[in-house]
Amino acid sequence: TRPWRHRLENGRARLFASDQLSQAEKTPFDTLFDDGLVKLRYYPPLQEKAIPLGDGTIMPVSQTAQRTPLVLVAPLAVKDLAEQAVDDLLEIEGMDEERAAQLIMTARAPWFENEDGE
Repeated sequence: TRPWRHRLENGRARLFASDQLSQAEKTPFDTLFDDGLVKLRYYPPLQEKAIPLGDGTIMPVSQTAQRTPLVLVAPLAVKDLAEQAVDDLLEIEGMDEERAAQLIMTARAPWFENEDGE
């Protein structure tokens, strides 16, 4: 097939089947560590032998245990963090107003620097 056809198919899927493309937060996990900014998650092996995909195909699940089924969930990008309000960060478990304000102002520090870096 031609490259433009792949782009067209991808665009169509994004417009008309976006709910099937997003698989975030659907895999079960245990949170091992959460300091309000960074999380460490453990993903146990799936119990299912196969899972259905959005297009109707069935994908077999590997039964081989992974060496390190851990994922570090990084904080918001600094730019995104700088644009947040204290109330937005209070939704994070264990976050208080003082820490939220400190994180936001640290992320906003470049906004207040002179062009000379002072």
